[in-house]
Amino acid sequence: MLRYLWVTLVLIFTVGTTQAQQRTLDPLTPGKIVRQWPAAGKWLVVLGVSKDRKLGCTMATAYKDESGGEFYLWGFSKKDSVLRAFISDKNRSAVEANKIRLFIDGLPVGSFDVTEKDEVGGFHIVRAVIDEKAAGRITNLLRIGGNLKFATDYANYATPLDGAGQALFQLNTCGQEAEALMAARR
Repeated sequence: MLRYLWVTLVLIFTVGTTQAQQRTLDPLTPGKIVRQWPAAGKWLVVLGVSKDRKLGCTMATAYKDESGGEFYLWGFSKKDSVLRAFISDKNRSAVEANKIRLFIDGLPVGSFDVTEKDEVGGFHIVRAVIDEKAAGRITNLLRIGGNLKFATDYANYATPLDGAGQALFQLNTCGQEAEALMAARR
């Protein structure tokens, strides 16, 4: 979805953000982060520009092992009101999968076909569309659950859901802002 946004997200999770004077880019330059919400627990929400120059939102968490150099992120993205689960990992075999399975507190809550595969900045990315009915059920569980796990055929990605309720609120706000900004440009 947000092809060039992944590299930017990696930088945010890796080195943080700094405020500096810089040249002004076209507001819809692919990969540009338009807005970043304050972190909520282990979750970060950003509004960014996709390669098709549309605005989309990402709610992500990440893992970084300083000593081994391992780094991957996963979470949810929303563009054109469609919710997707995604995993971004430098290890190609970890994301070689046809499905992303979601578990909350150890119980399965959905299995979704991978609809997109991409590679950006050395990261291998898989995305799965979450149908509207499942999206409502899953977002409700994210607000009240304790732990979330994404699973592929070869790897598991797990995190506590501390802050996920606030991050979901931010993701919905981000989606509303994205729609309003895109409508204003027409």
